[in-house]
Amino acid sequence: MVFSKIIDVELPKRPLIGKGFSVTMVTDGEVPFPQMIVRQDDGPEHFIKDELVSKKGKNRYRFQVPAEQYQAGKTYLQIEGCKVADLEDAQANDWIKVYHEIVVNEPALKKNTTANKTRITTRKPTKSSPKIK
Repeated sequence: MVFSKIIDVELPKRPLIGKGFSVTMVTDGEVPFPQMIVRQDDGPEHFIKDELVSKKGKNRYRFQVPAEQYQAGKTYLQIEGCKVADLEDAQANDWIKVYHEIVVNEPALKKNTTANKTRITTRKPTKSSPKIK
């Protein structure tokens, strides 16, 4: 059965720059043509389709967004599917769409671990220790 609605969308909990992220669409039937459009205020839109979409169980479609297709800030997602496999025959009402907004964050700065790696040891001088003048 071809789908008639998008039941749920599973968004990433905390998407980070440079990591890539995935979004899963759950529908009430088979989606002949699933895709997602990623938009940001100051950048081009990216279409996530074809090899970037995988079926993950019954009526579940995972969109894998490569890290180079977004930057930090508000990100607008248009998750959609066409009820017609041949897009040449598709009409506007054959598309079912939902919209979500996420915030992509910069990764947290790592604490300086150099001090943790430097090991300072002290010991009591022994009779054979050189004397400091």
